[in-house]
Amino acid sequence: MEPDRRHELELEVRRLSNLLREAASSLSRLGDLLQEDRRASSESRPKARRTRRRRGISAAIDDGADVSLRSTGARLSERSEADARPDARLPESDRELLAALHSEISATEPRLLRMSTARCTAQVATWAGRVRSVQAGTGPADDPSFRELLARLNAIRRDHHCAWIDALAPDWVADDWAAYVAYNAARAAGSEPKLTPSQARAYHRGALRGLQMPQRVVRPDEAIRTIEDALAVLPADDKAIAAAQAKFQWLEGG
Repeated sequence: MEPDRRHELELEVRRLSNLLREAASSLSRLGDLLQEDRRASSESRPKARRTRRRRGISAAIDDGADVSLRSTGARLSERSEADARPDARLPESDRELLAALHSEISATEPRLLRMSTARCTAQVATWAGRVRSVQAGTGPADDPSFRELLARLNAIRRDHHCAWIDALAPDWVADDWAAYVAYNAARAAGSEPKLTPSQARAYHRGALRGLQMPQRVVRPDEAIRTIEDALAVLPADDKAIAAAQAKFQWLEGG
């Protein structure tokens, strides 16, 4: 069997395994909920009988007050159900963007096998940058919709052995998400990024900050290339350049 075909089958088996684990988890949760419901029902029966004996209480409740209580309960129930929906707080336009991105990833992912590591990394970075861009422009940054999509992209990065991706690090933030997406989209297409001078400065300052993420293991060639690329658009005394050079000063002279 060809290596690419074997890798593709391994990815498919991994996806199916994840789906089976999610289904098993959902069934287990459903069983727990059914047991809780049965316990609640059995406990409520004797309470209901005791309540019926207290005729004075039910007689004292005014019909208008009863209607008001039911109305208030209904409103609280509706609000609770809305809050429980994962994307209830997201604008409709953002939900549509995330759904379209899910579809695009599903359609494009098989082609990642035919890309070089650099182009594959750039493609995943482009998707991650688009997610983070939407996330930055919306109030609930911790919404499950974002976490789900970013977790999917992290899994793709691992499966395809991509390099480090700044946008997948929660603590890293781009100065200009549009510049980050445009730069990586061009790299994924195998072309030279065409950014305005201000966009280029924003992108390379972000790349320099990415070198200093504490959880990142930086290879010497990565550090040298990132600093040299930044020096092409940033002044030598730029603070971001100085910080990166200070951290990687052991590379000087070799």
